[in-house]
Amino acid sequence: MAQMGQILDRILIHAYRVSDSDIYSYTKQRMTDLGNSMLPSGKKRDVMIIFSAESIFMGPYLTTNNMTKPFYVYNNAFNAETGSWKNGINLTGFQWFKYSDMSKKNLISSFSPTLNFTTLDTTIIDTVIVCNNDLYEQNNTSATAYNMTSFGSNFSKQAYACPKSDIDWYQYSTSSYYRNISVTISALPVDLDIELYNSSMQLISSSKTTGLGNEVVKYNSSRSGTYYIKVFPKNSNDYKNNVPYTIAIKKQWNKF
Repeated sequence: MAQMGQILDRILIHAYRVSDSDIYSYTKQRMTDLGNSMLPSGKKRDVMIIFSAESIFMGPYLTTNNMTKPFYVYNNAFNAETGSWKNGINLTGFQWFKYSDMSKKNLISSFSPTLNFTTLDTTIIDTVIVCNNDLYEQNNTSATAYNMTSFGSNFSKQAYACPKSDIDWYQYSTSSYYRNISVTISALPVDLDIELYNSSMQLISSSKTTGLGNEVVKYNSSRSGTYYIKVFPKNSNDYKNNVPYTIAIKKQWNKF
């Protein structure tokens, strides 16, 4: 495994088990060996996990569970690791072997909204590119905007521009005293733009510069209000599954 990590740009590790209860422990030693082998180079090796839909493995499991659930379980276990070996691995997604054995109801997922389903070869295998866990999904519409008001008057959070065409909506309310608002997105992994709307969904400010520099919107008001913030890629095909952007919101009495 260590030698493979030095010469390959992506490694697929199989976790052929009958359920999700031991899929992580079954592969952990191989993951640890691979991660440790990459540390001297300071690089990360892309890894995808393979599950099998064959009847002797997860075929029966898939009759009552969605196809995305095993990786959801696996990814959570990986994210909880604290060993240094983890720094040598970039866990990018998963694949299913023996697609033809799957129940058709398992092909479209509602289990995890951050899993982007892509078919490579529908007779043999499917590939799913997985976005890192975004705490604020699903927030793809103004109606499902994530309310950030409780975070306070001056804070920053991280979110992901993933999958493709991802749009992130946030809601934030000002008070009669802290009634002016400023929103900044920074550390952009791809070219993102930002728009600010009032409670009537009228566009009141936007920032759409080209490149990876900060985008900032500001609005000064004479009273409190509820605002909606839209963050979206300039190019709908741009996304980054494992590098977050930062959104910072500030409200204050003085004008910006």
